[in-house]
Amino acid sequence: MKHVVCIFPLSGGAPARFLSLCGKIRYTIPELLHTAASGQPTTPVIKENSTMSNAQDLTQETFDSTVASGVSLIDFWAEWCGPCRMMTPILDAVAEAVEGRAYVYKVNVDDAQDIAVKFNVSSIPTLLVLKDGAEVQRFVGVTQRDALTTAIEAALG
Repeated sequence: MKHVVCIFPLSGGAPARFLSLCGKIRYTIPELLHTAASGQPTTPVIKENSTMSNAQDLTQETFDSTVASGVSLIDFWAEWCGPCRMMTPILDAVAEAVEGRAYVYKVNVDDAQDIAVKFNVSSIPTLLVLKDGAEVQRFVGVTQRDALTTAIEAALG
């Protein structure tokens, strides 16, 4: 099995990280250099959110209580969905833009099918802006940062 590696810088001057195509394993450059120099494998850092996004994952157990109050952007996604993975840096930018005023969450439709059914999600990525748990706007497909932040700002009032 071949692995594709992507390199992306992290904010705040943090070192670049290498990301496997599946998105679950990340290495810092020093870890990879140590591995190359020593010949010893480096233990990968596994991040709970497999898309490496700053958005929090919601489950069927946590969804209702988490989105019950305030404004939230919910990304319905799946690991096998290429356009969903394309949303990761966009969602990170949105989360940064609305930090402290609204929240960005992800719902894996393979793991939380009941939530996807509840909101009639039939295509992914689907992004919902919720206010106090009620849908106020919907986007289907890859959506740019400006459209998402504008919708969130409108929901915030």
